[in-house]
Amino acid sequence: MTHFSHSTLILPEIAENFNIADYISGIVRNLPLKVAVISYEPTNIRKLKILVPYPSQPVGPLERKAAIGKAFWAFWMDESIHEFYLMLKRSYELRSLPGDIKEKVFKDIFAMMRQGKTYANDGTLRKLSGHLKFSSWFLNYRLPFHHCGLWSLDGKPTIIGTRILSIGDTYGWDSEEFKNALAKAYLINGKHLLLLKYVWDIQINLINNGIMHQTQDNYLNKVADELMKRGFGRAHRGVKRNLQAMISLWGGGLKILKTRKNSYYFRGFGLVPDWGKITTILQTEYW
Repeated sequence: MTHFSHSTLILPEIAENFNIADYISGIVRNLPLKVAVISYEPTNIRKLKILVPYPSQPVGPLERKAAIGKAFWAFWMDESIHEFYLMLKRSYELRSLPGDIKEKVFKDIFAMMRQGKTYANDGTLRKLSGHLKFSSWFLNYRLPFHHCGLWSLDGKPTIIGTRILSIGDTYGWDSEEFKNALAKAYLINGKHLLLLKYVWDIQINLINNGIMHQTQDNYLNKVADELMKRGFGRAHRGVKRNLQAMISLWGGGLKILKTRKNSYYFRGFGLVPDWGKITTILQTEYW
């Protein structure tokens, strides 16, 4: 259940003179978790009957049910892989302090950011404005750390966070091993695998319906519109900005997008996830 977005129960109509399929269907209809139920005739297993249809959109561990104005995926905006590593390291160093340490952790990293001592995803030193707003940047980092399960409510590192940090300490923050481990946290806990699936399906539907786009900006507009139709986001501009940030994370940060002429956008198609690499990441036991 932790790796799938739908579940279906397939039951015989009658078992030991009991209408098991109808009985289970009555229970399932009252469950908050949507599960489909299909019955079959024991003497003719090809005779199937859908008693409870599976949901039209994924629900459950990979995604909470979509709500208007709410994005289900882990936040990413203006962060860097190096700063994520530093946050994990500082969280681990301060783990013995009593109480909530989240703000203490980020204050130390924020000071380094303002002094130009952190690195961008391309390995160059970050050049950030001297007028950085602490509260905004703290929110940018606090949200994904929670969503991806990297630290607990008090800012102490989780088993996942500790394991990813050990990989960074062993191989380096800019290593493929560290980025892949962080990618798995984003793909599974942060629901980015599901977001990628939505984006992929939208792209294919656009192509099948003859809806063209020749620039990345036009492409982002169309995908943002489609995501909003599915209930994700209140404003087109906000959803589009989220998508732009996702390209930065998936491409420049986690390296799970293919490129064409130094661009992650393939004209007339859209984004091309490296599904082979993603599959390997998902199958690797980092924690």
